[in-house]
Amino acid sequence: MKSIAVFGSQDSLEGLKKIELTEDNIVIDGFEAIKFVETRFTVSDFSAFDWIFFGSKRGIDFFFKRINPGEIRDLKIACVGKKTAEKLKQFNLKPDFIPTNFSSKHFFKEFIEKYKHIKGILFPTSDLSNTNLEEDFNKKGVHFKKIVVYKTVCGDFKVLKDYNAYIFLSPSSFNCFAKKYPYDFLRERVVCAIGNITAKEVEKHGIKCIFPQTFSLREALKLTISKSGEI
Repeated sequence: MKSIAVFGSQDSLEGLKKIELTEDNIVIDGFEAIKFVETRFTVSDFSAFDWIFFGSKRGIDFFFKRINPGEIRDLKIACVGKKTAEKLKQFNLKPDFIPTNFSSKHFFKEFIEKYKHIKGILFPTSDLSNTNLEEDFNKKGVHFKKIVVYKTVCGDFKVLKDYNAYIFLSPSSFNCFAKKYPYDFLRERVVCAIGNITAKEVEKHGIKCIFPQTFSLREALKLTISKSGEI
């Protein structure tokens, strides 16, 4: 019997319930390695902005826990992709801009080419989000304000046995695992990340890490299982 441990947030691990495996001799256990907690934030003056950017569905949820959607009625909305746009519908909002292919550099390039006159951009996000967008817009002289609407903390998880393979669904998930357990043994296991950014974080610790071409839990599992000969 082969075994796989998956580390992520509660919502990211929900996908395990929807995945049906064709192999019968594999056990998969999920561990809530990270949690998200809201922060106390305020926006004193929305008139300083004409755009608000949403980089995730989670950012939308935490933002509107403290802000009434009516307060941003005069702002145009940009969001990272279609799933984030779908989330906006819950608050009777729709995006004015979605990039054709998201990365922070592509988002910036496509947006700045389309919109020339920008007063200010409000960006509700997490404490761990990168600063690429902020730096790019600041170089263009655009007022870009990042507000932290939620923080990432380590979950209270316990791993009581060893597994043949380990999958990490975010850099934070791996870092929380590494803080709690010695990780050198992972060099002798199959280790998979959901995407290239998480893989880079794992490899900083001297651990070989594979990742699928399509960044999803399903594809990460398929790739890990395909390496079963190495388990």
